[in-house]
Amino acid sequence: MRAFIFIASSFAMTLHAEPPGASHIFPAGGQRGTTVSARIGGFYFHGHAEFVMNDAKIEAPREVKEVETFWIEGPMITKPASQKGEDYPRDHAVALKIAADAAPGIRHWHCRTSQGSTPTLRFVVGDLPEVVEQEIDGTPIPQQVKWPLTINGRVFPREDVDLWNFHVEKGKRVECALASRGLGFPLDAMMEVSGPDGRVVRNVKHAADSSHDPRLSFTATQAGLHTLKLHDAGFDGGPHFVYRLTIRAVEAEKALAEEEPGLVSLPADFRGVIAKPGENDVWGVMLKKGETLALELEAAQIGSRLDSVIVLGNAHGVELTRNDDRNESSPDSWLRFTAKNDGEHRITVSDRFPTRGGPDFHYRVKAALVEADDFELTLTSDVVNITRQTDTEAADPDYNKKQPPKGGTLKVNLAAIGNFAAEVKLSVEGLPEGVTLDKDKIGAKQKATDLRFIAPPHTKAQVVTIIIKGTAKIGEREITHTAMFPTLAGEPEIKQARLGIAPPAPFRHIGEYWVTNDQPSGTTMSKTFHLVRDHFDGPITVSLADRQGRCLQAATAKPMIIPPGASEFTYSVLFPPDLELGRTNRQQLMLVAEITDFDGSKHTVSHTSFEQNEQMISVVSEGMLKLIPTNTSYAAVPETEISVPFTLRRDPRLANRPVRVSLQVPPHMRGVSAEPVDAASGRIVLRFGKTLGPFNMPLTLLAETSDGSDPPHAAAAKIELVAPSNAAE
Repeated sequence: MRAFIFIASSFAMTLHAEPPGASHIFPAGGQRGTTVSARIGGFYFHGHAEFVMNDAKIEAPREVKEVETFWIEGPMITKPASQKGEDYPRDHAVALKIAADAAPGIRHWHCRTSQGSTPTLRFVVGDLPEVVEQEIDGTPIPQQVKWPLTINGRVFPREDVDLWNFHVEKGKRVECALASRGLGFPLDAMMEVSGPDGRVVRNVKHAADSSHDPRLSFTATQAGLHTLKLHDAGFDGGPHFVYRLTIRAVEAEKALAEEEPGLVSLPADFRGVIAKPGENDVWGVMLKKGETLALELEAAQIGSRLDSVIVLGNAHGVELTRNDDRNESSPDSWLRFTAKNDGEHRITVSDRFPTRGGPDFHYRVKAALVEADDFELTLTSDVVNITRQTDTEAADPDYNKKQPPKGGTLKVNLAAIGNFAAEVKLSVEGLPEGVTLDKDKIGAKQKATDLRFIAPPHTKAQVVTIIIKGTAKIGEREITHTAMFPTLAGEPEIKQARLGIAPPAPFRHIGEYWVTNDQPSGTTMSKTFHLVRDHFDGPITVSLADRQGRCLQAATAKPMIIPPGASEFTYSVLFPPDLELGRTNRQQLMLVAEITDFDGSKHTVSHTSFEQNEQMISVVSEGMLKLIPTNTSYAAVPETEISVPFTLRRDPRLANRPVRVSLQVPPHMRGVSAEPVDAASGRIVLRFGKTLGPFNMPLTLLAETSDGSDPPHAAAAKIELVAPSNAAE
């Protein structure tokens, strides 16, 4: 049954461009002196994108091109998680040749298209041998490595667990250090090391609300094969849950240049270690009324496990102020404080969690007096993408009052130093001719502002580098600072941003709001849309959007081309046989075409709508076919064959349609095959080769209507194979 609800929709050609995005690069680094074959997960690249690497020591192509995307669906997601949105990045191949004399550390890269620029992402140059995980679906299979090395892996798909085996001699001390959150990826990692006897030697979890990645060290009490188990704390996962895991010997502990507790003279550079859980280090400084103290703590950025908290108090231990994380990118602490009285002030350093501490919880604090009132400007992103105005928008006197699209502004944060409380005038260097700001200041009582850039109708599509500066007058002084995008110590500084200016998409699809309340799994759903064109008469390609408001759960659709001049199209989505029953599905479409701009340049632009009218909405019910194998588990013996009986149940409406049954074998399994059979035969023969396995997940029997008529129908069933231990590799 379909529920039809018509909602009138007026159409105005104010279509904002969909800027490109990148979720990851995998592997996220490589050893110097090697060439890394990597894949970039990109959104709205539409086949290719310009690639920019910020280091001449890394030879890279000027363009990345789309290749077949590696995807593992993983276990079914159930409500309420299944009602959330999901991104579907497409793989783009890139080869990066790292010079042998490249310095180890983080590099920056981004991609550009006609619709703008991606934010900056990170790539790591390492100095150890590296391996890349060979990802497979199913129950995890340990992969053995020889350390010291860096492992490049992904927790993919959801609920994935990675197992790494490595041999350790008795008495050796080993460190396992993970990098993921610190590189901008979402992995909330847990690590656990077990010894040869299977007992847990050490485990550690990352603090989910910081960018601190876990690391652990242990001393082997017995020689043999140790196993490191790694997974997401919430058993989440995806292609962008990328990590770099370095396994190496712990270097001899270095004596830290630590001053005796007590008063220190400013400026000071003091170091310490939170050597045991619950420990606090206290340092004293003398301040005069009105003096401003600046404290900068380094821990995570110098390889420490410390998730620092820094507290400033008076001589009696009364807390005056504190700081946990400097910003969203760094868990290290940063503090500015202006003394209200003369006297001793105490600096206390601790770990955020009182249960943590040890020899690798070291830190360094730089303390100095700020000479005068001052301010800092920071950016929350290093890129902003906008769509230039249409003629209609340019003529609208209320255009600036309308809400800009998400991501269409650039936030600038203001941090006051000392007693600074003045207005900051903003200026932007590098703006194309005609591009303006709707506001150019941060008020005296404001801590931030959102910059909105406006490009008139005949602005060229481009990506430009801009520098944002703020100027304030403090007494007789005039101070100017450049807005910075925060980076970690050792990273290249980012003192500029990118402004992408895109042409609007001159087309859009419009639909009616309706829901199919009994959409059978294993078949297709179709919906017809009206196409509105704004003086564009070329072909348009329709496909599922790269970003979805709800996870697709393996629903697929083939791209289709709308011919020139067409004003209507019907699109079909194929639902897999195994879907969560009763779940409301929502699919968003993406329309893509090449346009010729006012200056003769050609650009690929796209349009996606998340409005209900333009979605394909359905509630899943049971399919019209049901495949039931007589048994669900079979022994697999090399160079033999077995007959697998099954029963096929049909909806009466499919009684006369032929159905074919085939065996779907995961790509990593070897030695299993079967010829497709007519469902009427009631059995399928599985043949086994000489080398079998690994059988770490079920195989699928798939029943499909085979007459080629619409709509197709399908059903699936799982069977397990068990191979003798001497037959599997």
